[in-house]
Amino acid sequence: MNIFEGLKKYSSLKKGEVDFVVCSRDGKYGLLNKYLYLCLPYEYDNIELEYGQSLSKGVCRTTLFAKMEKNGTKYTAIIDGDAVCNVLTCQPKSLLLCRQFLIIEEEFTKDGNKYSRQGLLNRGGIRILESEYDSIKIVSDHFAIVSKDNLMELYYICQTNSERKIGPSKEIKYGEGYREDNEEMYYYATDDEYDIVILGIEGNDGFRKIDNWIFGPDDLDSDEDLRPRGYDKIYFSYHGKPNNYFAVVVDNKTELIDFNGNQIIPFVIPSDCHVETDTYSEGIVGVSKIKQEENSEGNTYEKTYYSFVNTKGELLSNFIYEEITKFKNGQAKAYFSIYGKTSYGYCEQIIDKNGNILSDNTDWDSDGPNTDWVDMIDDAFEGDPEAYLNID
Repeated sequence: MNIFEGLKKYSSLKKGEVDFVVCSRDGKYGLLNKYLYLCLPYEYDNIELEYGQSLSKGVCRTTLFAKMEKNGTKYTAIIDGDAVCNVLTCQPKSLLLCRQFLIIEEEFTKDGNKYSRQGLLNRGGIRILESEYDSIKIVSDHFAIVSKDNLMELYYICQTNSERKIGPSKEIKYGEGYREDNEEMYYYATDDEYDIVILGIEGNDGFRKIDNWIFGPDDLDSDEDLRPRGYDKIYFSYHGKPNNYFAVVVDNKTELIDFNGNQIIPFVIPSDCHVETDTYSEGIVGVSKIKQEENSEGNTYEKTYYSFVNTKGELLSNFIYEEITKFKNGQAKAYFSIYGKTSYGYCEQIIDKNGNILSDNTDWDSDGPNTDWVDMIDDAFEGDPEAYLNID
């Protein structure tokens, strides 16, 4: 007998090398891959194939799932390459495979109304978080941030259980830092009270979870008094790379400190400047301001502009840059756009620690530059930012 006799359907789901066939035998269904290997036995009353998403190192990929039913019980199979790697004893509305966990969305009914909530499973289908959250974001191999009723919580997660570490809070920011002196990675977060909580440390001996360690300027008296004292606000910047510094605010002045509380840049930065803590290098840190702007349709929006501050608290330029890099070997790159009535340009500048422009390279569109705009740029760098961006 040809193996495809009694075929329920030939799946048209093909992505790269993935190709599967749902077949039937004696009224039961199974799953064959393109090599005719039986991935799911002939024991299911129904099998449907569909695509979901997997997230790995910030890249979203397509993952194939099989939804099955047997004797009234619903199952979901995760397909990895040409084989089934796991069978779950549930059938969520949607799945997202992220790191070693599954974010699932399940549908419920209350008072005749349907609604969806998210939960978390490990790859083997063991439930780590109940399906009761509006959203779940896995921020590392060890931590996840959940949202429910406009409040956030941060959980420690592993393959067997979970533990709430922060929250409920209106806002939680997660970050990582790498200390070269002891070659350890630090995991930390802040809540809306501006505490910085050290969540865990990972070094040569592996990962270890930290309990009740609140970063602050003074020694802790007891576990009952975990509030850092002396700071009005603590924050940090994190864009997916290790950040080893914190900005702290006292009496409307900001300073930059390291993990040990050592002062890197003194209290000279105005509080209306946001310190981009992950840009600190060679005695210079990036700072930013937000400005209200208006588009061609008359709608207002917020845009962020950047500059640099040295250890004396001196600005190296006006706030005209749209993007900046760290200093390396005494130099940093900074970028801004040039708009005109008939042309557009994007400028890359290399500056030194005194704010001197070492090189200036602008990519123009087909119409090329206009001398009036070049004059405006010169005025902006000579101390008249309103000639270019109208920034106070």
